[in-house]
Amino acid sequence: MNNKQKTIVSMLLLALLSLSVYVAIAHASGQPFTSGQLVNSNTLTIAGSSTVAPIAAEEANQWQSYWNNLVSLNPSWGADTVNTPVSLAGQGSGTAIPAIYGGTADIGEMSRPPNEGTEWTNLTSMQLWAVGIDSVAIVMSPDMSWFPSSLTTQQVADIFAQSPSVGGAAFVTWNDFFTRENIPTTGITSAELSGSINRAVRDPTSGTFDCFNNYFAVPNNFQFEHKTNSVVDASQNMASYQLCTANIDVYNAVHNGANFIGFISLGYLQVYGGMIGLSISYNIANLPSSTIAVSNPPTWGTPVSPTRDNVIYALSNYKDTAATGQYYAWRWLWEVTPSTIPSTGPLLETGVWIAYMKEAGTTNSSTSDFVNDQAYIELDRDDMAGGQVINGALGAHTPLPGQTQVFPDGKVNFRDLTYFVSAYVGYYNSGTYNPYADMNADGHINFSDLKLFVSTYIAYFTTYVP
Repeated sequence: MNNKQKTIVSMLLLALLSLSVYVAIAHASGQPFTSGQLVNSNTLTIAGSSTVAPIAAEEANQWQSYWNNLVSLNPSWGADTVNTPVSLAGQGSGTAIPAIYGGTADIGEMSRPPNEGTEWTNLTSMQLWAVGIDSVAIVMSPDMSWFPSSLTTQQVADIFAQSPSVGGAAFVTWNDFFTRENIPTTGITSAELSGSINRAVRDPTSGTFDCFNNYFAVPNNFQFEHKTNSVVDASQNMASYQLCTANIDVYNAVHNGANFIGFISLGYLQVYGGMIGLSISYNIANLPSSTIAVSNPPTWGTPVSPTRDNVIYALSNYKDTAATGQYYAWRWLWEVTPSTIPSTGPLLETGVWIAYMKEAGTTNSSTSDFVNDQAYIELDRDDMAGGQVINGALGAHTPLPGQTQVFPDGKVNFRDLTYFVSAYVGYYNSGTYNPYADMNADGHINFSDLKLFVSTYIAYFTTYVP
């Protein structure tokens, strides 16, 4: 399809969108859904992922003035201004849904999918809003510069395992690791090899632990369990480690300690530095998204460094000039609300918070956004729909009653067009606010959002769609 044909098709889609919007307005009921209150009317209360916390913390610095200005311009909302800074607790993804369910948070933040237990069943109308993408990096202490610059996913899993795949008990010293993994030690001193292996491990309910488990342990026939004596506090199959409640604790352990290896959000590695990020070789016959059985022996691909461009290449298959390979250990970053969001009333604030987090040009003199500022990967503003809801094991999960959206899929296509139309119609017909469709994060879904969506949709469509 040439550019002229693409433009014609896009214009036809624009006409369809305009017609759909006109019909929605003509039949609007004018009866917005309003119910519910914030935990504290003076502020937003947010709990959950320590990975998402830096994004939220930066947004929180601007939130009070931003929201209060919107409220002053829209008295018909019936929403409160805020006079207290956002209450933000970043103690792990496992705290998000319990906080919402227990009535102690308005918004939960997660860097992993909900698990198959009470997280799915406690909130039958829970909404998951993808706001960015992150990865997990394998990092080592600065004093480990003598260590090889790359490992296979199996070697990483072996280092953390109580019973490594090469046999025997857990590795105690680095010499144990090199000897049993049959790795040459040329140029490494005996003092370096005799050092004890120190492991920095996130709380097992965290999204970082979940991502590490899914991309390093599971593909190599490990399953680092989340429970000990039915209490979610440790891992039954992992070697001795230092427990780290949040990503910043991993950073402090690895950056300030000696002989440490750990796993951490890629954003922390890129923003904080002071750690060695290892390149990773994946089993090309058993990539994380593959159903192919583990090859025996594994077929290891070229080592790939943990960078934004390599993660983007893995999730979208788009390789820009800075990408050197596909780094597969990526995950969505989510905001969680207990239900759909009304277009008026106090709970509208939760939706505008999400829309503002995705909004472009909010920071660095209007050249960046909160997600990008913290070295995470922002989502295309028009990318709203297409991805399958997934569970904690990266498998398909059937949405529960009341769940309205599917995840973005890294593309901008007809699914996103129809999704935007549905969100626009829902806003006018049933008073439901969809943060994805509020393109300028002003608390409304109106013609301004339509223009923004169409302009970026056509630009994407004419540039990338073959």
